[in-house]
Amino acid sequence: MLQRKGLVAEIVYHEDVDSVKDKASSCIVLAANENDHRLESLRRQGIPFVNVGKKINGWWVAPDEFMGIRQLTLDLINRGKKRIAFVVAKDTESAEQNSRHQGYTSALESAGLPPTPLNL
Repeated sequence: MLQRKGLVAEIVYHEDVDSVKDKASSCIVLAANENDHRLESLRRQGIPFVNVGKKINGWWVAPDEFMGIRQLTLDLINRGKKRIAFVVAKDTESAEQNSRHQGYTSALESAGLPPTPLNL
């Protein structure tokens, strides 16, 4: 679809952000915070960008972590699944992860199912 419109999707890895101008005229950045060097590099190059995941100084979008995971969990329940695990890394904690976990437990509670946490 992109090619029919003369567009090309280009993936630029973290370490290559300083060469974005050679490959793209705009960028979608995943999970940067305000101090992320990628944002400064893009600003310096004059590349417009949107950050996905966190509020920054500039354009950004963020998912509704609670409702997204709640809806996904409810979809699994509606497909007949009763043992649904919430898998997290042991030493990882964030506001986003907490919201996701709350969405997961909310869906299970509404269906009368127990949570099944797995810490890996």
